[in-house]
Amino acid sequence: MLLGLHRRVAVIILEQSAVDFGVGKLYSMCTSHSAASDFFQRRCVMGSGQKEGRWMFAGLGMTLIGCVWFVLSVAGVLDGLAMMFGYFLGIGLSIGGLIVAGVYFYRWQRIKKLLQGEDVLVKWANGESQTIITPSCAYVEGELYLWGTPGTRLEDVQLERQAFLGSERSYLQITFGEAASKARDPITGSRLWRTKKLSIRIPQGQELAAQAVLEQLTEYCVNI
Repeated sequence: MLLGLHRRVAVIILEQSAVDFGVGKLYSMCTSHSAASDFFQRRCVMGSGQKEGRWMFAGLGMTLIGCVWFVLSVAGVLDGLAMMFGYFLGIGLSIGGLIVAGVYFYRWQRIKKLLQGEDVLVKWANGESQTIITPSCAYVEGELYLWGTPGTRLEDVQLERQAFLGSERSYLQITFGEAASKARDPITGSRLWRTKKLSIRIPQGQELAAQAVLEQLTEYCVNI
């Protein structure tokens, strides 16, 4: 019994050390052992998408606050303006919180699948930062960019070379659009889009891989 308790305490200390010391550094130190490698790989996946996780829990918090406010209003615990606002804002907070939590839960799940290698065209790593590109999205330095979901679209993909200190650097330029809410052009009635550009630096020696990504994304752009 004591031995089992000691093992549990050791696991908790190890997990906390992974958070405090930095998952990437500990993972690189332990890759020679398969069990440790699997453990830290899981920690790396869990540690990604932290912004999405925070927003997801914020949405759940909004939902909880809205539900409690509404229930207290219905039960007659509140009165006056607090009760009146509780009926409307309580429901609004609950629904809005669920939407926020749902959106960021989807993004978190998408990042998790990317890190596990699902539908990946190319994956470049530079220290602890990494770039992952798929036909429908890209994960660049901890940020997720989507163009294959409802309300988004891929518009253009190009390879560009830029001069830098007497040499050349290659970049993959991805242009995609996001629907501007429900706004439409007053003349044509067509949907309005916000154009965004993503510039990804291509690591040295990866030009052929980038060319292959360009061709596949161009084909995807034509087919949508």
